Amino acid sequence: PLILTEGECRDGNGDAERTLGEAEALKIKMAKSSEVALATGTYMMALGRPNDALAELSRALHLDPGNDVALVRLFVTLAGNNEPTSWDALQSVLERASKRRSTNRLFLEELNTALKSEGKRKAHPQVYYGLAILASRADLMEIAADAIDQGLVLLTTAETQGMDKSWLLLRWLVGAYAGAPPPMPRETGKARRGGT
Repeated sequence: PLILTEGECRDGNGDAERTLGEAEALKIKMAKSSEVALATGTYMMALGRPNDALAELSRALHLDPGNDVALVRLFVTLAGNNEPTSWDALQSVLERASKRRSTNRLFLEELNTALKSEGKRKAHPQVYYGLAILASRADLMEIAADAIDQGLVLLTTAETQGMDKSWLLLRWLVGAYAGAPPPMPRETGKARRGGT
């Protein structure tokens, strides 16, 4: 099949370069194909080329706005790049997932696969947060709790140069979801000045 998961595109030989070449050849013949753009973007994700993947996944979504797989893979790639627009993509994923159970399940599988096959990029806590929300909507509370735990571990062990301001919000959201939101930095500063 043309459209594979990121892990599958590293077929038994780990030959994602070859499959990317095939997808790029198809792109010339089928320039208006959302499926070909999705495949090309997926292979680029597997090869650790997130900026190229973003362009192809965006193109796939532009060609077919209903392409759920392109949307969720675009979200994963945006989150991995610390792009502020990843929040918009997450919102779109959650809105679509709320309309159909089958879409929620597809997104759950895609996020789970993305977290397992990190490849040349690191997982982003926002992906764990999205997975937790989708799992809780499907009454898969163990998966939701595990995703929150993994997200919190990642948030607390990540190197600070890899963080941007959105990580503070994410840390608060993940903590709130887990039942114990950490204080926001402003609150911590007030508490220190107030002597409490």
